[in-house]
Amino acid sequence: MQRTLPILFLAFSLLIGICASAKDGAHLTEQNILIPTSDGATLCAMIVRPSNASPLPAALEFTIYVDPKKALERLEYAADRGYAGVMAYTRGKACSPQSAVPYEYDGRDANTVIDWIAKQPGSDGPALTDTEI
Repeated sequence: MQRTLPILFLAFSLLIGICASAKDGAHLTEQNILIPTSDGATLCAMIVRPSNASPLPAALEFTIYVDPKKALERLEYAADRGYAGVMAYTRGKACSPQSAVPYEYDGRDANTVIDWIAKQPGSDGPALTDTEI
């Protein structure tokens, strides 16, 4: 949990605070991405990225709150600024088949998502390319 909070804060700060110009306004969106955890659970994520950029750094938001319209707006905001916006949900939320247990697995699961982003083929740390999603 100690590692997760600063990383999530940094990712959230990048998502909200970066003010670069939009590429072309076109986005590629992937929904219902399933991310397996080491204990056999499944997390759900959505990614929005600019359609004309690769590779990209990722801006992650990890949350228990599922609001597809708001999530899409936030991820498009990141994509407009040259990031692959990643919205990942706690287990049991969105397309995750598990039961939601607030706070119990959040730190570990957020680390799983961060590791998943970092391990995408061709990634140099937490970056995604248009062929990896």
